[in-house]
Amino acid sequence: MVKQKILSLIVLFACLGALSGGTFFALASEGEGASLNSTPTYADNPETTATLSVGDYRLDFAASNLSFLLTNTKTNETLYSGRRANDDGLNSATWKGLMSDGLAVAYRNDGRTTLKPYSTLNAVASVLINQNTLQIALNLRKISVVLEMDLTLAEDGGLHLSIPFRSIVESKKDETEAKNRYQLVYVMPYLALGDSYGLPAEKSFLFVPDGCGAIADLSKQTLASTEYDHRVYGEDLGMQGNNGVLRIASSSPEKEIKMPTFGLAYPDQAGVSAIIEGGAPYADIYASLAGMSTNYNFACARFNYREEYYRYVDRAGNGTNDFLDDPYTYDASLTYHFLAKGATLGMMADCYRSYLKKNSLLPTSEEKEASLRLEYLVSESKATMFGDSEVTMTSANDVNAALADLSLTDLGKPNLAFLGYQKGGWSQSDYSRFAYASALKEGNYRSFAEKANAVSFDFDYALPRSSSKGYGDGNLAMSISNQGIYSYDPLTYASSASTKERVLLNLAKTTDKFNRDATALKTISNASFSLKDFGTTLFSSHYGYLADRAKVASDYESLLTKGGIKTDLGMPNAYLLKQAQSIIETDVESSSYYFAPYSVPFYTMVLSGSTSFYSKPLNLNFDGDTALRLIEHDVNPSFLLTGADSISLYQTSSSYLFSSEYSSWKDKIIALATKVKSALDPFRGVHMKNYARLADGVSVSLYSNGKSLYVNHTGNDFVTGSLSIPKKGYLIA
Repeated sequence: MVKQKILSLIVLFACLGALSGGTFFALASEGEGASLNSTPTYADNPETTATLSVGDYRLDFAASNLSFLLTNTKTNETLYSGRRANDDGLNSATWKGLMSDGLAVAYRNDGRTTLKPYSTLNAVASVLINQNTLQIALNLRKISVVLEMDLTLAEDGGLHLSIPFRSIVESKKDETEAKNRYQLVYVMPYLALGDSYGLPAEKSFLFVPDGCGAIADLSKQTLASTEYDHRVYGEDLGMQGNNGVLRIASSSPEKEIKMPTFGLAYPDQAGVSAIIEGGAPYADIYASLAGMSTNYNFACARFNYREEYYRYVDRAGNGTNDFLDDPYTYDASLTYHFLAKGATLGMMADCYRSYLKKNSLLPTSEEKEASLRLEYLVSESKATMFGDSEVTMTSANDVNAALADLSLTDLGKPNLAFLGYQKGGWSQSDYSRFAYASALKEGNYRSFAEKANAVSFDFDYALPRSSSKGYGDGNLAMSISNQGIYSYDPLTYASSASTKERVLLNLAKTTDKFNRDATALKTISNASFSLKDFGTTLFSSHYGYLADRAKVASDYESLLTKGGIKTDLGMPNAYLLKQAQSIIETDVESSSYYFAPYSVPFYTMVLSGSTSFYSKPLNLNFDGDTALRLIEHDVNPSFLLTGADSISLYQTSSSYLFSSEYSSWKDKIIALATKVKSALDPFRGVHMKNYARLADGVSVSLYSNGKSLYVNHTGNDFVTGSLSIPKKGYLIA
């Protein structure tokens, strides 16, 4: 972890006032128990103390509680930063402030963590208007914390918020008694920005980037009892230790946040699409619906500076909960995009796509899109009475036979991928050298490359199986408790409830193996790597390889950029999107929470037309609705296969692959791939502009070529206008 000593308490206001060309003023708020004469004001009736006008947009800012109104002066639509209903039943100053103020702060004092809104912290706000920016210096006097929050208004109505880390000042720990010392835990800017009260009009929705994307219908009473509260890019295994991994493994499977964005949209009022930019690896997305904690619908970002972790005191796993003393060091920032009334999911996707493009993160693939991806498990390792033995699962004849079958169809050349292609098979590959498994050699792969659309090699460079060879304790990423970071295997946990099936390697070992393999495989024309976990595993390492989450993300990006070999990435987090030649293991479902029960193709909509998508292995989860889900999400089918009967994998680490023999799956593969190809062919390389639910189980996607794709998952024909979408089918119009 990056450690940085926090400066002693200083006064920022004179510095801001000294800047040239600015207008400077200050306003104080009353804190709980304070003796100031003024009364805290809320969004009910704030007094505007600063105004910015850029293009068609005007920002009216109230320094009393940091609230604002953002108005499109051309359409006379206004986006409110918080609570608007006066008779909402909120009686306490804390709850009123949380739903009204521009900042909520969690702080730690005397062993306890407390969340308070700005207006209850006996605060002083000093504001400098500097061109299109409000530079707001905040002195939170109740907790002895100073920070700066800047708001910059863009011509398109985007409002950029930033909190520079250099501006955060706390009481110095060696000068203050523990009971009088306050530490910043997290901040939540504009918790209720774009909120709505009660049940708004039909077609109002809240979007969260859960898995492929999910929405809550705000016009209906929610069944959820738990709010949405998740870390961007998943939990940090470097902080959680084995106890945290056990908790994750034993809970219901959850989808991770891949794209740090969220939003609210309404048919009759302005909405918002927010993008977390600076500090995304340390941020959470928190959202609530009417009828839960309050009668408001809202979503916001939480920027964490300190957090709780489990500190081990012995090798047996005994320990205690502890709290970070030194903060994460980063500049927090996010942009709020003004959405006009009648905003759509496509508008939110377009905001995020534009952000990716502006920051050179949008992938650009030169590879021809294939209508089918076949991955073969070449070999595995099995324990015998004479030691471990390499079991051949796929031969050259097996692969060639499948290619011959496909050549007789209209599916075109498939993408081929190979797992367990190195000596020792999938579970016991050697991380200190490169050697092919006995079943297939370099010449075989050269031949496959000539017959297939593309050939890739699947290997776990970041999170290998613990049974792999060629690494030691000195090659592990280390947790905050100075222990190797292990994890469970989601594919095998049901049969082996071990939380140490997988292990995280440090950067040096990952880089050494990656470069070693890249050198060997570059001899095969147009070969690429398939990296399923590389773009989805974000952690911190605290000993040896010292890296916080932001550095790990940067190190991985650098490794792939310099690696000199193309990569197919398993549904990567946003920071690695640019490195993806194609995206594999693509989710077509969200976590299906009651909170946001409707899965939407947000992830693929953002990236459509820029890269191609391939599903998770369908032979592991196949049902009658599979083809329609793929069609709806613009995803091509993928299968994990073997030439031999999967019974040979019994008592191996791949025993989860209970049905994989190509000959058993041949007819289903061809039938499903043909159906999906027929639906998606008109949209190859075309951008999906919008997606809308027409009814439960019925949707329409609008593409940039002017065509629309209707999908009907229900058991009845669905009529919309002059169109009839067949039951369990699709329609292109």
